[in-house]
Amino acid sequence: MDAAARQSPDSTPAPPHRADFSLIYQRRGQLWTFAWPAGEERAMFEAVIALASAEHAAFDWFDAAAVSHGIAQAVLEAAQGPGPSTALAPAASAAFTQNPSPRTSV
Repeated sequence: MDAAARQSPDSTPAPPHRADFSLIYQRRGQLWTFAWPAGEERAMFEAVIALASAEHAAFDWFDAAAVSHGIAQAVLEAAQGPGPSTALAPAASAAFTQNPSPRTSV
């Protein structure tokens, strides 16, 4: 089960989980929020791939590449500890915000 869509076996939503990382991605008037606990990066990458693979999705492979880069960058910066950000400037047609501080996802 991926970190983006956790549900209990009886199809009721699982309780909110602690999100150590979050990333907000905006492009072409669409806004996506990704949140995941530390150690669940692989599940997030899989969820991003599934989202880009969905037929008729507004989220395409360019978006998947940008979000995947943001996920990797957030984890890398957290591992490096406090200091100046090494994040690359987003492309003119896309923007994302990283929030590596602990928070509860909704």
